[in-house]
Amino acid sequence: MSIRELLDGVESDRIRGLNWYDRNPENVGKDYDASVAGHATTERISYTVPADRTCMVEMLSINAYRGTAAGGNNLTEVKWYHTPIGGVKTKLITNNMYGNTVGDIVHYSLGASLTLFSGDVLSMETRDVPNSGGSVSYECGFKGTEFDV
Repeated sequence: MSIRELLDGVESDRIRGLNWYDRNPENVGKDYDASVAGHATTERISYTVPADRTCMVEMLSINAYRGTAAGGNNLTEVKWYHTPIGGVKTKLITNNMYGNTVGDIVHYSLGASLTLFSGDVLSMETRDVPNSGGSVSYECGFKGTEFDV
């Protein structure tokens, strides 16, 4: 292929509007906002990229707040995962709260550019164990832009 043919191809792509933001963009996002008692690992958010779409994830957020103290030491975890279609679930972010005092808080926000393809899954899990009597308030979510492949 000559340089001219290559440049003509690039120009024709620009003319057709093949930039991702020109291909039927749609804002997507999910959040989880609840106060819950002690619990084993529980999936709170799951998002699967639809067929013939791609999603650029722009932000992941984690907030956990100890509302009431549990009996004894505690570990509260919030984790975001990415599972590519046909692939292995991979942890993106973990945020741990080891305190057991009312008002303890952990916060983490990640401005990211993570591209998910059709069938990929983005998920978030929480865990608060061992817990006898305490509660945690979670405010977690993501924001992305879906567009045609």
